[in-house]
Amino acid sequence: MPPPVRRRSAKSGSRSPATPPPDLLIKYLFTSEKLSVQVHPNDEQAHSRGLPRGKDECWTVLAAEPTSTIAVGTKQPISKDELRQSAIDGTIEDKLDWKPVKSGDFMYCASDTIHAIGGGLTVIEVQQNSETTYRLYDYGSDRELHLKDGIEVADPTPYVPVAPPIEVETGRTIMVEGPKFVLERWKGRRPRRQPARRHDRLGDPDHRIGRCRWRRVQGR
Repeated sequence: MPPPVRRRSAKSGSRSPATPPPDLLIKYLFTSEKLSVQVHPNDEQAHSRGLPRGKDECWTVLAAEPTSTIAVGTKQPISKDELRQSAIDGTIEDKLDWKPVKSGDFMYCASDTIHAIGGGLTVIEVQQNSETTYRLYDYGSDRELHLKDGIEVADPTPYVPVAPPIEVETGRTIMVEGPKFVLERWKGRRPRRQPARRHDRLGDPDHRIGRCRWRRVQGR
């Protein structure tokens, strides 16, 4: 059985051996082409494989080309046998639900959701601290696939959003609240005389500074 994909993450500073690892990872993704079709185990599935946790994740789109898409779920429910055959013959790409995305869009992806991030995107990815990825399809490349584990953990059904973002007060929006973590977005007006910096403008057409705050859902 091939080992699962474990992507390396950039790290800064050092951590004491006695300090527990963080519950979340936060990444910037820059895609020039489609990323592989993949799926992650949930907590229960991860524990049964000797892994510490599953991998729910979410994406905030900072910038997108006009034709950019993200695939989440299948267009219609399919069987595990059909999923396996589609991954082998490449028709899985056409069976995924490729959703158009634009700057400012947000999407929460539960662990067992089959997904693929398209090209031409700049995305902030917030995820449970796990690098376990089962690759189902990679557009004919020679990289290793993980069909046995991936098909076992996958739920090949249409994507259902957890809940839409809710603005609870001016400048404060709850992007998602559970099931694994809470993500909020805070906004504030820049002082008029403060020069705009490039990274403040990225994906923020009204030239306001975006800030996110994460807090762990207790007992999850």
